Amino acid sequence: MQRSSVSSVANWRGVISLVATLFAVACVLGLSPTAAAQSRPVALTGANVRTTDGGVLENVTILIVEGKIARIGPGIEVPRFSQEIDVAGKFVTPGLIDGASLLGMNPGGGWSASATRRAVDAFDPFATSELREAARNGVTAVRLIPGQSAGIRGISALVRLEGGDGGARGSVLVDELDLSINLNSDGRPTQRLDVFDGVRRAFRDALAYRESQEAYEVQLEEYLEKIAERKKKAEADGEKKDGEDESNGDKKKEEINKPREPGTNRDFEILLRAMDKELPVRIEAHRSADILNALELADEFGLDLTIEGGAEAHLVAEQIASANAAVILAPLTSGGGDTGARARYGAEAFRILQDAGASVALSAGLDDGSGSRFVLDNARIAQSVDPTADAVRLATAGIAELLGVYDEVGSLRSGRYGDVVVWSADPMEPGATVERVYVGGSLIFMDPSARQREARSGRRGR
Repeated sequence: MQRSSVSSVANWRGVISLVATLFAVACVLGLSPTAAAQSRPVALTGANVRTTDGGVLENVTILIVEGKIARIGPGIEVPRFSQEIDVAGKFVTPGLIDGASLLGMNPGGGWSASATRRAVDAFDPFATSELREAARNGVTAVRLIPGQSAGIRGISALVRLEGGDGGARGSVLVDELDLSINLNSDGRPTQRLDVFDGVRRAFRDALAYRESQEAYEVQLEEYLEKIAERKKKAEADGEKKDGEDESNGDKKKEEINKPREPGTNRDFEILLRAMDKELPVRIEAHRSADILNALELADEFGLDLTIEGGAEAHLVAEQIASANAAVILAPLTSGGGDTGARARYGAEAFRILQDAGASVALSAGLDDGSGSRFVLDNARIAQSVDPTADAVRLATAGIAELLGVYDEVGSLRSGRYGDVVVWSADPMEPGATVERVYVGGSLIFMDPSARQREARSGRRGR
């Protein structure tokens, strides 16, 4: 009995020590140790809400219950036992969304292209450094692309940076968001042509696969009809199941062969879903010739197309708009004299595409997951060349709409997920910093300096 008691005490001491260690690590990283799930309602009071049309709503309360925004507006009564956070004088926006990212992924260069590859399977929810860096810059959701391989590279996913067990970070909102293809614009001309021909051939083979499946269904139906007819005739003639025809005993029955069922091809099944517009297709293409090839693929196979990257998309803006294709521009630059397709991410491309009538959104982490922390910076560059654009909208509602997830994220409305960023000032002002980030109503990041300022001022949540 005594031994058991000592062991129990030791175990509890070990547990307490482990909890203390995890708590300390969480504090050092700036992560909330209780971010795994929203434990009670959270009310952000006195907020200046930055709307996605450039306006500001003052003295607003945002009530988040069970991970979603329950109510938002002035004068909302805060329920008892809520965690009330006074954010008077602060600005609040929806969580930022990166439209294409490798955040928390280590796909490597050796992955072979496959339509069945899933980005969500390569996501590392314990990539603490990258994920924290994105969160501290206001990013709460990313579209994960399935690696960087050329060709048909797999299925993208939409992941929210929600806390999980053991320090994990990442909650899958959509595991099959779109089919991702890369036309290898960085390659030599012959390599790019080989990739394009390979993609086209795969779609054509998928159509042939469907034809073989349909032919099999017809042949199987005919086979079953013949079997039924033979059985019916045998019963009418009083024959036994395997007996000979009495009218011509030496004549064998007509041989009826069961058709061979074609094998299942999961890659082709996914391509067929894309051709049936059940799965949007996003093709990474940077050179104008590759973009035109992507438009040709969309026309030939009836794809719901978005061009991704699009370094030279502005050169074929009219063709993109005419094809009703959208564009997710890769990280923009403000110039600098660089040459080469991948170096010409001119901010002017955004304005030219907008003027042509194309739907345009932005991404930041297309080539490197660490780039996701620059989502708002990227949007600011776009706004600098097109004053009609709003950077906050581009980084939130704009990309959410293009990805088809606006009903769940990208705006501060009742029923949406409680993915909220608290800024020290208007995020469009120089020097504005992220002070708090909530995902699903749980605090995943808090700026240590903001914590100290609140402690000195005596203004704390209760």
